[in-house]
Amino acid sequence: MMNDQHSSPPKLDREIPTAVEIQPDLEAKGRCRHQKRFWVVVVVLAAVGTLAGVGTKALLNGEDKEEEPRASAELRNEIEALVADISNPLALLDPLSPQSQAVEWLAASDLTLTSADDPNLLPRYALMVFFFSTNGQFWRLTDPWDQASDLHQCNFSGVQCDDTDQVIGINLGGLGLSGTLPEELGLLKSLTRLGLVNNEIKGSIPESIFTETTNLVNLDLSRNLFSSTISSEIGNLKALKRLFLSVTHLSGTLPESLKQLSGLRIAHFFNADFEGPIFDFILSWPLLRTFAVHSIGDHGGSIPSEVGKFRKLTLFEVDGRSFTGTIPTEIANLPDLQLLKISGGSITGAIPSEIGNLSSLRALDLRSNTLSGTIPPELGHLSNLRECHTVVEVLAVLQNELEGRMPPEMCGLEAFRDCTVQCDCCVIPCGKALDD
Repeated sequence: MMNDQHSSPPKLDREIPTAVEIQPDLEAKGRCRHQKRFWVVVVVLAAVGTLAGVGTKALLNGEDKEEEPRASAELRNEIEALVADISNPLALLDPLSPQSQAVEWLAASDLTLTSADDPNLLPRYALMVFFFSTNGQFWRLTDPWDQASDLHQCNFSGVQCDDTDQVIGINLGGLGLSGTLPEELGLLKSLTRLGLVNNEIKGSIPESIFTETTNLVNLDLSRNLFSSTISSEIGNLKALKRLFLSVTHLSGTLPESLKQLSGLRIAHFFNADFEGPIFDFILSWPLLRTFAVHSIGDHGGSIPSEVGKFRKLTLFEVDGRSFTGTIPTEIANLPDLQLLKISGGSITGAIPSEIGNLSSLRALDLRSNTLSGTIPPELGHLSNLRECHTVVEVLAVLQNELEGRMPPEMCGLEAFRDCTVQCDCCVIPCGKALDD
C-alpha cells in the first residue's frame, strides 16, 4: 500500500515552463507597460500644450479687447478736440445731444476712419449730427446712415458727391425727418442742393445754411414745420437759382436781402405767412421763369406792369386775398407763359383782351376775384388751352362780377369740346348769358 501512495504523479497534458522560458514574457509585459506610460505622458503634454495655447490666445484676445476701447477713447478725445470750435461746447458735454451721438458713432462704430486727421471726418461728422438731429433712426430708409458704418459718406442714401468726393447734394424728401436742422450743416461747404420737402422738421433754418453753404443752387424746404423768420443772411446765396419755401410756418417780413438773389429762376412761396409786398422782390430777379405765391400775409400788393419784362416766365401764379389792383396788360408780353393764375384775391377791373396773345398758354385761372365787364372774345385765340376742367376754372366765371355772353370764339377751343362752362349756380353752354 505504501508503494502505491508513493507512486509517481500522473503526467500532465502540457509542460510547465521553466524560469528561463518565463523571463521573455515578463520582459515583453514590462516593455508594454513602459510604452503605455510613454503615450500617457505624450497625451498629457499635448493636452497641457493645447490648454497653454488656448490660454495664451485668450490672453492675447483679452489684451485686444482692452486695447480696442482704449483706441476708441483716444479717437473720441481727438474728435471732440477737433469739433470743439465748431459745435456748442455744452452740446458736446450732453451724451444725448446729436453732437455727442455723432462723436460716439465716429469713434466707436465708424469703420472707415483711421484717425482724427482723416479728411472725411468733418463731412461725416456734419452728416451724422444732421442724422441724429432729425431723428434718423425713424427715417423711412431701408439702409439708415448709422447702419452704414463701412460705407463712404458718398454712398449714404440721399447723398450726392462730386468727382472729388465732396458732398454736393442731400435729397431726403418725404422720408419722415423730424426734429431740427443743426448748424453743423454749414460744414458741407460744397453743398449745392438741399432738398428736404414734405417732412416734419421744425424750429428755425440754421444761419450757417445762409453763411457757409453759399454754393447752394437749389434750396427746397417746403412742407415742413419751421417756425421762424427768414434770416437776412439769405442774401449770401448768390448762386441760388431755385427757392422753395411753400407750406411752412415761416413768418415775418421778407428780408430786403432777397433782392440780391439776381440769378433766381424759380421762387415758390405757397401758403406762407410772410409780410410785405412780394412784387418788390421779383423786379430784382430778371431771370425768373416760374413764380408762385399763395396767401402771403396781409399786404401782398399789386401786380406791377414791369412783370411784362420777364420774357422767360413760363408760370405766374398769384393766389391770395391780399393781392389788389388790376391785371396789367403788359402781362401779355410773355411769349413762353404756359400757366397764368391770378385768383382768390381782390383783383378788380376787366380781363385784358391782350391775354389772347399768349399763344403758349395752356391754363388760365382767374377765379374768385372781383373782375367785371365781359369775357373778351380774344381769349378764343388761346388755341393751346387744354382740358375742360381747366377751362372751367380758367375762364373767370366763378365768383366774379362778369356780365354778357360767353364769346362764341371760345366754343372753337379744343378744351371746350363736349363740355360746358360752369359758374357758381348755373351751367352755361356757349352763347348763353353769364347771368342766365
